[in-house]
Amino acid sequence: EKMQRSKRAEKKPEKMQRRKRAEKKQEKMQRRTQTEKKQEKIQKNKQAGKKQEQAREDAEKQAKQSREETREDAEKETSREEAREDAEKQASREETREDAEKETSREEARE
Repeated sequence: EKMQRSKRAEKKPEKMQRRKRAEKKQEKMQRRTQTEKKQEKIQKNKQAGKKQEQAREDAEKQAKQSREETREDAEKETSREEAREDAEKQASREETREDAEKETSREEARE
């Protein structure tokens, strides 16, 4: 019995060392897992930020294009109106000229 006790006493420090090593290894694995999780979270946040930035840029481009199209449409409409007004003025001038010619020919006919 004394022999068994002494053997057990000899094994105890070894057992404790193995247990401590196993605990340290377990803690190291937990820290690594936590670090990996943090890195994944950081990466996801970066990707979300990039997506958000891309969406914002796309929205700005769309708004700019829309403003440009609106401006071009307004310019086209303005030029159409100006052409219409010019045509009306030209027609009015021609009518005035024709009326003047008619009046002149009437006066000449009266004379």
